[in-house]
Amino acid sequence: YVINRLNNSSRFHWNGKVDDSTHYKLNNIITDIFNPTTREDSVLLYRDIEENINLLIEKESYFDKKLTKEEWFIYLYLIKVSKEEELDYINLCENINIDSIIEQVDFKNKPNKRHYRLIDKILERW
Repeated sequence: YVINRLNNSSRFHWNGKVDDSTHYKLNNIITDIFNPTTREDSVLLYRDIEENINLLIEKESYFDKKLTKEEWFIYLYLIKVSKEEELDYINLCENINIDSIIEQVDFKNKPNKRHYRLIDKILERW
C-alpha cells in the first residue's frame, strides 16, 4: 500500500519511478523498519515518507537519482529515528556521513540487526 501510494502520488517527486525490483526491495525494507499493521499506520507512514523524502530530494537535487536498496534503508531508517527522537530529518541527514554508512551496509533482501546498530552508534555521537 505505502509503496503504491508513493509511486502513484502526484505530490511525490519520484512518483512512477518505483519499478518491480525496487518495489520488492522497498517492501522488505519498509516492513523491517516500520512494520505497518493497520491502514491507519500505512497512511501515516506514507505521508511521513513522502514529506521527508521530498525534502531530501529538493535539498540534495536528487530529482533524477535512483537510490540503491542500501540508501533507501538508511534514509527510511533516519525517518523513523527522526520521528521517534523528534529531530529534524534533513538536519539529521546533513550531519551524518551517509556515504560512510553506505560503504558499511550491504544486504541481500533486508537489513539485519548489525546495520541498525551501525546507524544507531553513529547517531549516538551526533
